[in-house]
Order: sequence, then structure tokens, then C-alpha cells
Amino acid sequence: MKDLEMTVTIKLNSGEFQSVCELLNKINETNNKCEDELTLSLPEKMFVSRILFRLKDSGKRKARKLEAVSSEFISSLQ
Repeated sequence: MKDLEMTVTIKLNSGEFQSVCELLNKINETNNKCEDELTLSLPEKMFVSRILFRLKDSGKRKARKLEAVSSEFISSLQ
């Protein structure tokens, strides 16, 4: 069975987008140096946490909508 996929979108302001790019650069640098650990400052950790929570919340909302549509569709077939 194919894994179910859904697209989750969040809006980022320009500062948040720049922070995401900086974190990706930091990850790439760590990978290029073959380092096993990535150290983040407290503000970076808090930023990542905020972004991931927003993604989680957006995913939950989308899943609830999909579940409602699915239930409505199944009900209409019966």
C-alpha cells in the first residue's frame, strides 16, 4: 500500500525565511565536515520549535478537514 501524503503549508515572514536558510546552511556545513552533531543556540532551538509546532498544527487542521470530507463522502455513498 502506498503511503498517504498531504501537503502542509505555513506562512513565513522574511526574517523567518532567512533563519530557515541560515539553519540549512549550518546543517550543510556540518554535513560537509562529516560531523555527527549539530549545535544550536537557544534562540535557534526556540525558532525551530516554533516552526515545527506551526507545521504540526497546520497538519492537524488539514488532517481534520480531510477526515471530515472523507466521512461526508462515505456517508453520501451509503
